[in-house]
Amino acid sequence: MNRNNSKKPSGRKAGSLVWLAITAILFISISYFIQTNKELFTGWIVNGILGMISYILLHITAIVIAPFSAFPLISLATGIWGWKIAALLPFIGWLLGSTFAFLIARKWGVPFVSKFISLKKVHHLQESLSETAGFWNILFLRILLPGDYLSYALGLFTPISFRTYILATTIGLLPFAIGYSYLGTFNILYQGIFMAIIVAIFAVFIIFKKGLFKKND
Repeated sequence: MNRNNSKKPSGRKAGSLVWLAITAILFISISYFIQTNKELFTGWIVNGILGMISYILLHITAIVIAPFSAFPLISLATGIWGWKIAALLPFIGWLLGSTFAFLIARKWGVPFVSKFISLKKVHHLQESLSETAGFWNILFLRILLPGDYLSYALGLFTPISFRTYILATTIGLLPFAIGYSYLGTFNILYQGIFMAIIVAIFAVFIIFKKGLFKKND
């Protein structure tokens, strides 16, 4: 019995690392194709306001209706609109999506949230949340875990105020959006090196996160 219980956390950690590696590979692959075939992509993607709005809605949907992630498409936006606009668009989408997810969880609770996402992963995130989670706790988590299930977990399991949540989320998401959109302009080799470092940092966090945030601010 104990053996089975010990295997489950290890399996979740391995699954998270695999997901991170796949996401990094998709980001680099899309970036490579957009850099080498830019005309092809801009030919069938609406390169105006409608396209930008659609791109924002895609990121909102990716957060509110998890688990699919639109993160690898940042490099696509960089190739089409340039890194500055590519930073702004997902930032707006992430902020709106995270806000919707938090408010859904806070207002309607577990029964309604379960209609959108798997509660198992939300409960798994609960391990990283302090019952008295404050600004710095949320900010650090937001930088490490920018989307998807975190917003639901914060709305369900913490008493954090909406104002504090929005402030921490905004500050946490902005450098993430700017950094990865700008990364899309780099040579593929440098992108690969940077992504390898990021995956390594996340791996350390995933392996040693137990108890890391179980402290009051």
